[in-house]
Amino acid sequence: MFDIERALYLYFLGLSTRCVAKALLFLHNVKRSHVSIWKWIQKCHPRKTSSKKRRTVEEFIVDETLLKVGPELIWL
Repeated sequence: MFDIERALYLYFLGLSTRCVAKALLFLHNVKRSHVSIWKWIQKCHPRKTSSKKRRTVEEFIVDETLLKVGPELIWL
């Protein structure tokens, strides 16, 4: 269990799965493949849910801009 926790910690710090496997071998003399570390991540990583409530816009900021379109000037 310690290996899994350490591997997940290193992965979420920003290391790749291959670098995590090398770090486990170097630091703890534990040989694990990058594929097994990837499988641990798939099991333990919290899934993003698409049912999250969308934010609504509560205020607008309006800025007037004068554009020249061909020979005409248009306010946007």
